[in-house]
Amino acid sequence: MQNLGWRKPTPGLVAAEMHAQVGEGLSVPKSKAIIAVKKVAAHIGMKPAQLMLLDILFAFSKPQDWEQGQRPFVWPSNQYLMDQTGFSLPALKRHLRRLGELGLISFHDSPNGKRYGHRDGQGNIVEAYGFDLSPLAARAGELEALHQKIMAERAQQQQLRKELTRTRRSIRARLVEAIEGGLAGHWKQLEREFNEILSNLPNSKKEQGAMKVALEKLTNLYHIIEELFAGALDLPSTQKASSEKITENTNPSQLKIEPHIQNTNHSHLNCKTKPAVPDNLPQERGFTFETFNQVCPNYIKLATELCGQLRGWEDLKSASQQMGLMIGITPDHWNRLTTQLGIYPSAVAIGLTYEKHIAGEVQNPAGYLSGMAKKAQIGTLNLGRSIFARLSRDKNCAV
Repeated sequence: MQNLGWRKPTPGLVAAEMHAQVGEGLSVPKSKAIIAVKKVAAHIGMKPAQLMLLDILFAFSKPQDWEQGQRPFVWPSNQYLMDQTGFSLPALKRHLRRLGELGLISFHDSPNGKRYGHRDGQGNIVEAYGFDLSPLAARAGELEALHQKIMAERAQQQQLRKELTRTRRSIRARLVEAIEGGLAGHWKQLEREFNEILSNLPNSKKEQGAMKVALEKLTNLYHIIEELFAGALDLPSTQKASSEKITENTNPSQLKIEPHIQNTNHSHLNCKTKPAVPDNLPQERGFTFETFNQVCPNYIKLATELCGQLRGWEDLKSASQQMGLMIGITPDHWNRLTTQLGIYPSAVAIGLTYEKHIAGEVQNPAGYLSGMAKKAQIGTLNLGRSIFARLSRDKNCAV
């Protein structure tokens, strides 16, 4: 067994040495090795202090040390590492041992416990005692595969949460419409079942199994409500058959339910039903996307950097939830806002609030947006007036 530097052999340290031997037979670029571990650092239990320490050790290695048949040894002194990190000696030793236990470095000390090394005229290591970074050469592929798996799981979780949100909003809109419209049916009982499912939704994003079960329950409830709703309105049988076909052929993971847009000016009790219309686009409220760009240049610039080029209202809508996070707007707050204002007006409201926040005009963005939602409920919110007032002010300032 390789000398582990006066340390008691543990399964982690022994495994690290075995990885080091494998890494000697590989040619892995230095940049690939460090990027691979950084991508999954938090997932494998690394703390920021340990990642910083590993970065410093990497800086001592040279590109040729990572070629096949070589082992990237580094031999900085404890004093140098303490100066660079600010660690005390006990803390430094603890973090170094943790890197070894994680299988990221191996220890190769001289018989007297000193670290030193020599290179030949071509810069290749001919003798060295210190830290061996070879385990990362052996594990770079493994860590990259782990990162891909994490990204796939994260994307699946995000999609699942989107399905939950869409289904939940569709059910709530139908229940409100049926109850307020006085439609015949056991709507209160369905509302209780709906609230019970919501109360048992998992709080942790990691509980994917529980989220799938909740989505399946909500989907089944949605179809029950739609069938009862259609029956109460006495819709044509062909429309019912279409709904039943969707129920039979669609499983919960495939279901795509668009949120229902409630029209408060017309009753569904009328015999003639009108097709649902999307939220009013902002240009229908008196301003264009180009005008919005002029009024909110800082918002557009950051949104472009984070989400890509914004070519119109659809791109703005897609970027708005992520941009809301920049000013403390949680996903739940965003969902409530879109319910109260509509999707496109919410996107405009986020942009205006962001612009005012960085200008120092708004100290509490979440509270400001809640105030806008209250104005919308009583019919006094006018986004067009806000847009043109800000545009006029900016032009006056320019003059």
